Amino acid sequence: PNPDIRVVVYRPNFSGVLQFNLGESAVDGRSVWELIKSKIPVSAWFGGWSLLLAYIVSLPLAVAKALRHGKLFDSVSSGTLFVLYAIPGFVLAVALQQWLCFRLGWFPHSGFAPDFKHTFIPLTCVTIGSFTMLTLFAKNSLLDNLSADHVRTARAKGLSKARIVIVHALRNSLIPLAANFGHIIGFFLTGSFLIEYTFDIDGMGLLSFDALVHRNFPVFLGILTVSSLLMLVGNVLSDLCVALADPRIRFDKSN
Repeated sequence: PNPDIRVVVYRPNFSGVLQFNLGESAVDGRSVWELIKSKIPVSAWFGGWSLLLAYIVSLPLAVAKALRHGKLFDSVSSGTLFVLYAIPGFVLAVALQQWLCFRLGWFPHSGFAPDFKHTFIPLTCVTIGSFTMLTLFAKNSLLDNLSADHVRTARAKGLSKARIVIVHALRNSLIPLAANFGHIIGFFLTGSFLIEYTFDIDGMGLLSFDALVHRNFPVFLGILTVSSLLMLVGNVLSDLCVALADPRIRFDKSN
């Protein structure tokens, strides 16, 4: 085949994607990018808070578990984390919605508003899986670093336990977590479509669900494109975070 034909066919479409011209919805003819852009703030709000809470809670808990490795606190918390990790987020969402929303009436069962009542249950359901994974991952990484040679040397010098953990072990333990940052940022920012569907949260997750149900493939492909771009951005941020956490990595003009 003539390669010029392929250029003529693909160049307009590819240049349109670079300009966020993702086509039109097969349902109502609206611009796909305008649809996605209108949903991004809600999913970004949930994703940002979920990501922040996951790291803020998991790191102190991982340190506490590593310092009490093999003791009662470590065993009980590990069992609890394994149970929470095994529960799918959408199952937890339905259970909490039935119990806390419909039976007790403590929280609204649907809708979104940037307040505690509307966001507590969805944030919990979105965060719980990544929180448990990050906690166990950080604990194992910290245990490996606590047995390293430089930590044993610091312990032999008589440094305090807190200084050994925070200064000598914790920073190196953050390297695997920083490397994993890019893989979870796309999920957090695009949302969990089952959880957004359960609580009727008008974000990218619910838009993805509706696109699949109605076979609105231009919208779904547009969401995949935006999610892929977010994943690329997350991988770049991961490399920067690894460079900040790993003292062996330095960027200079000579390299």
